[in-house]
Amino acid sequence: MEETSKKVLEVNNLSTHFFTKKGEVFAVDNVSISVDKGEIVGIVGESGSGKSITSLSIMQLLPDYGKIINGTIMLEGKNLLEYNNKQMSLVRGKDISMIFQEPMTSLNPVYTVGKQVKEALLIHNNIKNQEAKEEVLKIFNMVGIGDAEKRYNSYPHQLSGGLRQRVMIAMALICKPKLLIADEPTTALDVTIEAQILRLLANLRDETGTSIIMITHNLGVVAEVCDYVYVMYAGKIVEQSDVFELYDNPKHPYTKGLLKAMPGRNECSNRLYSIKGMVPNMAYPPLGCRFNQRCSEVMEICKKEEPPLIKINDKCSVSCWKYKGGVR
Repeated sequence: MEETSKKVLEVNNLSTHFFTKKGEVFAVDNVSISVDKGEIVGIVGESGSGKSITSLSIMQLLPDYGKIINGTIMLEGKNLLEYNNKQMSLVRGKDISMIFQEPMTSLNPVYTVGKQVKEALLIHNNIKNQEAKEEVLKIFNMVGIGDAEKRYNSYPHQLSGGLRQRVMIAMALICKPKLLIADEPTTALDVTIEAQILRLLANLRDETGTSIIMITHNLGVVAEVCDYVYVMYAGKIVEQSDVFELYDNPKHPYTKGLLKAMPGRNECSNRLYSIKGMVPNMAYPPLGCRFNQRCSEVMEICKKEEPPLIKINDKCSVSCWKYKGGVR
């Protein structure tokens, strides 16, 4: 019972498919993740691996052609897939919040940023307008938006990329959510602002106890802030591990490739390493292991049978036939 009480989110056997004119696309396939209270969990992988669709499935913000066909999404013991649209609208922004990839397109250009952040408070809390404004100014100060009163009355185009991203973080945190999902929160920012945003998220976790899911393709971001990591490829979890175990002793060939492709990791060469090939078209997933067409360690069984997720130890599991007989 004590272990269960620590879990803020448990996603079990989640499968999300897209139904398109070209056929059924297996965007997320039998994915299970969990997030403890106050934990920062990373979900990492190339574009098209299913990271963002997993987060949109949790939020139930899928496009019309997307459908969750299997699984459960448990938020503190309550299955969100049993909620109707009205019930989910009360959960979004209050219990679970999300920072989207590009703040310029996520913020409404015709309203001041203060009004947009305040709106979340007015929707979810029984609070007066002036009191809501004071709360917004407090959260602006907390996330490092200087001259908060002036910024409150600014429009998105009047702010820098870093400030817009801080506004998005303030909007996500204003109702003190149990879980924050950050989808590529530093993609459009330069490295200096990226470092500031990452420190900010880590500090906010420490101060507020909010759990965070960090969606990213950048393993440097994962190393900076995450406690635990899920590596996704072609809609599936191929490795999950404590962040130190992942960097010190990666198991799956795909994880090894991602790490090798990081600048500075392959010091013997002047050229950046890249994994050959591309993520497969999930309307026609390959037989066997989905990474077999790009894998330098492929075996015959990899081309015929899909490997299960094999538990290596308490910190690590991997979906690779190399480990079927034990740790290697």
